[in-house]
Amino acid sequence: MMRYMGDLISTVFDTSGRQMEIEQAHRVFGPRPNPEDRPRPILVRFLRSGDRDAVLRAAREKGEIQYERNRIQIFPDFARTTQLKREKFRESRRALHARGVKFAMMYPATLRIETSGGYKHFVCPKEALKYVTEMGQ
Repeated sequence: MMRYMGDLISTVFDTSGRQMEIEQAHRVFGPRPNPEDRPRPILVRFLRSGDRDAVLRAAREKGEIQYERNRIQIFPDFARTTQLKREKFRESRRALHARGVKFAMMYPATLRIETSGGYKHFVCPKEALKYVTEMGQ
C-alpha cells in the first residue's frame, strides 16, 4: 500500500524530484465493499508534515484528480472532536447545497457562505442554520 500511494503521489503531483517519505499507509478497517460500491478510504501518514501539507495544497490547486482512470479525493484527517464539531453544520450544508449556494467548511469548524457582498463566517451551527433558513424566505 505504501508503494502504491508513493507511486500515486509522484505521478499525480509534481514532486520536483523530491522524495516524499510515507511512514504508514492502510485502508480504513471494514468489510470489503462490493465492486459497484466506493472503495474504502486509504489513510496515509507522511514522515514529514511539510510533505503532507504540500500534497494537500497541490490537491486543492489541481482540483479534480484522476489516477488510472479513477477519481481521487484527498482530505486531511481530523481529530474526532473536530469531526463532531463539523458534523453539527450538516443541516445548514444540506440546505445550502439544495439552494445551490457556494459554501466551504474552514478548519477547524467554521462554515463560510458566499454572499453577493462577500463571505459570511459562522462558528455556531445554530446561527448558521438561522441565517440559511432566512436566506430561503
